[in-house]
Amino acid sequence: MATVKLILEKSQPLKNGTYALVFQIIHRRSKKLIYTPYKIFFDEFDTQKGQIIYLSDDIKNKDEVASANRAIKKQRKSIESHILELGKRGIEYKVGDISSRYRIANDELSLLGYFDFQISRKLEQQNMGSYKTYRSTRASIAKFLGHKHARISDIDFAFVRDYEEFLINNNVSANTICYYIRNFKSIYNQSSVDGYTLPDKHPFKYVKSKPEKTTKRALDRDSLIRIRDMEFPPKRKILELARDLFLFSFFSRGMSMIDILHLTNKNIKNGVLSYRRKKTNQYLEMIINNEMKNIIDKYKNDSDYIFPILKGDDVLELRRLSLASLDRTNRHLKEIGVMLGLSIDLTTYVARHSWATEAKNRGIPTAVISEGLGHTSEKTTRIYLKSFNNSVIDLANESVINLSCK
Repeated sequence: MATVKLILEKSQPLKNGTYALVFQIIHRRSKKLIYTPYKIFFDEFDTQKGQIIYLSDDIKNKDEVASANRAIKKQRKSIESHILELGKRGIEYKVGDISSRYRIANDELSLLGYFDFQISRKLEQQNMGSYKTYRSTRASIAKFLGHKHARISDIDFAFVRDYEEFLINNNVSANTICYYIRNFKSIYNQSSVDGYTLPDKHPFKYVKSKPEKTTKRALDRDSLIRIRDMEFPPKRKILELARDLFLFSFFSRGMSMIDILHLTNKNIKNGVLSYRRKKTNQYLEMIINNEMKNIIDKYKNDSDYIFPILKGDDVLELRRLSLASLDRTNRHLKEIGVMLGLSIDLTTYVARHSWATEAKNRGIPTAVISEGLGHTSEKTTRIYLKSFNNSVIDLANESVINLSCK
């Protein structure tokens, strides 16, 4: 259980000799400070009772002292209520969750500040998908706001309408507008879960933008072969790793790039590669086909990782490296696509989509494709009738890669 203590922030005395009066919250050996509105002299504070004391009318009169203590008591009660609510949820929480809930409830957290809080939370949870979507949406809203300051309490129908019109006027595509609005709505709703009383329950109700059907992001057989057989000029050999990571994803049933980067030698046993998807924690395994083996052998190195990109065991550093590598790989793939004159932007996701499309073209049942990709939701897979033996999926994979690259 978190502890709350009223203290003077002695490490930062003010010029007039006073100190900020703050609530110190400690939970699981981590500490956060929540400031009160008061700056007082050392002798004004009763450390035993945790309250301001009267010294003289020259400093504060008795009514002012009594009023301040009532406000402090109310502030403490508010902080403790948030701790109690978090405890009732029955899940682990951090000291930052307490201070964030308090700041939201008291309208002290800006909209972009709350985005930053959620982005940090997703990074800690290793939810890279939400981390990237929230980060890009924050950048879009920051551009819309410019130098203006906005709080969550400012979000109403007019705010959302103006943001939508801003995106339209800046020639943002309909699907990207829907993407930003959907993420914005998710953040807004999450603020309610975190303790904020929303002034407008449905500010997104009248959003006009609708998603449009887009060209499928999949490559045909000839394009895949051209990527596989591509020779790089000496000055652009750095592109080769991006190409090989792309091919490895395709050969491994569209394995996501984050999962590929985290593969270690421990994931391989008796010619079988097994791993858990970072996104869903689903356990997957597959036979290592010749194409995968050739790439694994090509990048054999002294570290535990199959691909020499990540290093060390610091969780935050691994997340930073993996995200930086993902961004770099997508930049390099885009350059490869331009060099080959491809009609679509080449990204790591294209490998996954291409595998699924080729499998579909081969007449492989959708449920087999879904399980091969590691989907778990019926909404995502559309058909999820039964669990297939791994050999069925491995045979399907062999069929796909034989068709596409031989």
